[in-house]
Amino acid sequence: MDSTEFNLQELLDKVLTASKDFAERGKNYAEGALDIPEGGEERQHKLDGLKKGAITTAILVGLLGTKGGRSLTGKALKIGSVAALGTAAYKGYQSWRSSSDEVSPVHELEGEQAHDRAFLLIAAMVSAANADGNLDDNDSAILKREILGMKLPKKLFGDVSAIVEKPLSAKELSERVDGDATASEVYMATRMFIDDDASQAEISYLQDLVDGLGLDKELVSALDGELV
Repeated sequence: MDSTEFNLQELLDKVLTASKDFAERGKNYAEGALDIPEGGEERQHKLDGLKKGAITTAILVGLLGTKGGRSLTGKALKIGSVAALGTAAYKGYQSWRSSSDEVSPVHELEGEQAHDRAFLLIAAMVSAANADGNLDDNDSAILKREILGMKLPKKLFGDVSAIVEKPLSAKELSERVDGDATASEVYMATRMFIDDDASQAEISYLQDLVDGLGLDKELVSALDGELV
């Protein structure tokens, strides 16, 4: 099966739904997804891993490592699906642009365009979730196992594994983005993981991304307004 035939947009939708669920349920949900024992050394070991930047839900295990023990931000509650992400970004973009530009949000794309946009947004989420630093060897081994369990097509498996093992920098991610409308979605996906009270490393990453994407200050404000 070719990578473009795999419904990556559907997988992204599951990731966003799981993200919202995790943001609502908090750490206990993560512990359940990680099958953390009720006591003993193994429990402490896994909890220590969680604090360093381990895993959230079964879907997120394969794609996203949280950082510093912080959960997803409250903004994840506003973006619980592909349609919610695409709509929020589209509204913010149109509010800023004030024109009838014909742009299609992610949930309205089809075929290869839908696949490519979904992968870009997954890459953005992975990078944002790991803005404090790369995963350690143990986390990477868990991630590889979970990605393997997704039964992705060979090329897509390699592509997803690559961005998990080495999340894209803000510059690398920006170079894959074409146009303000797509950049708006990338920004939205990123803000799910980086809130106003984030660490300095995360804030710096977000600013580097804004600069790399060339986002106008008024556009950023319009996008943030959709997440309030």
